[in-house]
Amino acid sequence: MLQHDLRAGLDEIIGGVDRVLAFEVEPQKRAELERIRVSGEELARLLDLLNGGTEARVEDAADQKATLLDIRIFLRTLERRWTCAARDRDLAFEPLISPQVPPALLVDRGLLERIAGNLLRNAFAYSGKGTVRLHLEFELPHSLILRVTDEGPGFAAEVISEAARPGARGPVARRLRPEGQGLGLSICRTLCEAQGGWVSWANRPEGGSEIKARIPVGIPASQESAAAKHTRIEELPDLTGWRTLVADDSESTRALFTHLLGAMGADVLTFSDGAGALRRLLAEPVDLAVLDVEMPELDGLEVMRRLRGSGRVWSRLPIIACSGRSGPGDHREIRMAGADLILTKPLAAVIPILHAICDVTGHCPPPAPRPRPNAPGDRLLARLLGRTGSSLPEFLSEQIVNDLRTIAQSLRVALAQGDRLILRQQSHKLIAVAGAGGDDTLTRQARALDSAARHGTYEDINELGQIALVLLDRLIVRMTEDFLEKNDFNDEYFT
Repeated sequence: MLQHDLRAGLDEIIGGVDRVLAFEVEPQKRAELERIRVSGEELARLLDLLNGGTEARVEDAADQKATLLDIRIFLRTLERRWTCAARDRDLAFEPLISPQVPPALLVDRGLLERIAGNLLRNAFAYSGKGTVRLHLEFELPHSLILRVTDEGPGFAAEVISEAARPGARGPVARRLRPEGQGLGLSICRTLCEAQGGWVSWANRPEGGSEIKARIPVGIPASQESAAAKHTRIEELPDLTGWRTLVADDSESTRALFTHLLGAMGADVLTFSDGAGALRRLLAEPVDLAVLDVEMPELDGLEVMRRLRGSGRVWSRLPIIACSGRSGPGDHREIRMAGADLILTKPLAAVIPILHAICDVTGHCPPPAPRPRPNAPGDRLLARLLGRTGSSLPEFLSEQIVNDLRTIAQSLRVALAQGDRLILRQQSHKLIAVAGAGGDDTLTRQARALDSAARHGTYEDINELGQIALVLLDRLIVRMTEDFLEKNDFNDEYFT
């Protein structure tokens, strides 16, 4: 009961911050509020670890389920939280990521946040000056390394050999932070060792300290396969002359497949609904189709069934289905409708999508040659492959923001009218778009709204919908700012 009350209080704090962030806020105040919000979410996840008990230990994190985490979005979340904390202490914070780190990893996010939080908290408390840097690195076999360096006094000689022992603190540490208990490094070591990893620490020759935490992680099979190919240009399919069709009510998804298929030489037709897609599929030959399962007017399942049963010569064309449904029963239904391959939304990175295109086009004969005068050259594909490590928020920020604005407008109308059908459609779409945008909180809120639209009362729907709108506005503001400040995706890649 105490855990429930604590969680309710935290939800009120987070919700209050969200409501403030929905309005115009000065940049410095916005950064502080973002830090409070991220800290609140971390506390909420720590409460979830308790599972209703009072005897939770740090070792319990070893039992948490690993989930697919976009590592670059995770790093940006850390940056938003800790930049203000560093500024409060007249320090600089610099997060860095090695190019060898895969774009998505199977890891317990809560565990990762606890380790990074303890390491950074110690560095800020004891360094006293200069820059604190967090380096994310990757080592074989499948290990993520968190390396934190600072420019402070380093470990005292009398405690460096046992710095990870609970309560081990030198005189400088006691003077700089008399209230400290000397538990941060001990907690990190316990968490890492429970996962089969380790923690090491040392003083740097140039001054300051360096702490490395190693955590075993998983890599999705599609990323391993793509990495094994070394992404050589000739290993991507040459789809010059292919007629391809993409049907999805999400602008960002349509733009993504248009870029990727177009860079391989294909002609791409796009549709935002199933009815228009089906008419085109039945009218003329198509060599490859990418279909969203959940679409207005006619869903992807029905499009596939009608196409497969049409008797058209090209009705057996390869089909990639995209769906937010992830259960085994859902996937069986999608395959029975006619899908050759299923991509589960949210689509979080480019590499798995490229791998899916390679797989589905590699098992079917090429269509009859149809020359395409503007087919891309090797330089275009090389530039494309150079971007496959990017997360989708970096890759398609503008389109994701457009999707979010469209959803927000539709949700407001549906909430005012009490239209459960539109609410279900838009909340389902929001699950995919918020996931692609890297906002786990909004994704969870969208799932709750989807459930309420199916089974809940109007009061539940309205309350959840209003919170979702606040979170939507917050994500739109953040992604717009990120797009303007950090967009390094040059449009010449696709000209």
